[in-house]
Amino acid sequence: MKIIGDSLSVIIVGKWNRYILTPEWVAEKIFNNEELEVQLPINRPELAPRYKSPDNIFFLPAVHKCQFMAQEPHSDEKLARMSSCVRSLVTILEHTPVTALGVNIVFEEESHNFDMLELFDLADSDRCAEAGLSTNKTEIKRQFSFENHVLNLNIIYTQDKVLFDFNYHYEVTGPAQIAELVTDDLIISKKTQSLDILNKFYGLELDDNEEGES
Repeated sequence: MKIIGDSLSVIIVGKWNRYILTPEWVAEKIFNNEELEVQLPINRPELAPRYKSPDNIFFLPAVHKCQFMAQEPHSDEKLARMSSCVRSLVTILEHTPVTALGVNIVFEEESHNFDMLELFDLADSDRCAEAGLSTNKTEIKRQFSFENHVLNLNIIYTQDKVLFDFNYHYEVTGPAQIAELVTDDLIISKKTQSLDILNKFYGLELDDNEEGES
């Protein structure tokens, strides 16, 4: 099993003034004056630039959400750094209306290695086959409630792979609540929790070459 590249992300839903989030401002306020790579969308002036730090953390501002992505999801040091960037954003822009925080990560296993494909044998599968309907994709969606958030788990099965899409969703009332929630170990703990679920429920583990630094 592996982590899908760029799937580990933090999304803050709100009403953002992306014109504040200039390259100079982002570099100074969020990334401690690091030199950022600015990626401009081609022929899409309505879209904001993407920013990439030297340690491969992406920042994607938009009107309705701001997103941070980790290109190296196995590095706990990088994930803690991403948490720090999130806190910097919401602490400085403390009056921005925000409504939700999401921590996301997607895992992939090859179908022929997954021992529980019977999960996708639904009650109407035989009738679909009898009607000549070939199933290209099957999804199982579950929601689990915790004290201050919910986990939305979407399991997607196709002929060649099974995806496990984790979304940890927090309803929030303001930036200060996000700053309190996003400790240095929040993203790390959600990655660990996801791996625990995959191991205990489905007997899955990361491939040896997927194990990274902690």
